[in-house]
Amino acid sequence: MKNLGYLASAYTAIWLVLSFFLAKLYMRNQKLNREIDQLETRIKELESKRGSGAE
Repeated sequence: MKNLGYLASAYTAIWLVLSFFLAKLYMRNQKLNREIDQLETRIKELESKRGSGAE
């Protein structure tokens, strides 16, 4: 019973680390999605320029 404080501290530390990790993954995923959107836009622009130049 006297080690209950250590158990609570350990659970708190684990949840904090897990929350930080998940937040980091979420932010990384958002950044990758933005980069994908930018690349898709650039590809569409290049394809439209290429298509209009061939006519």
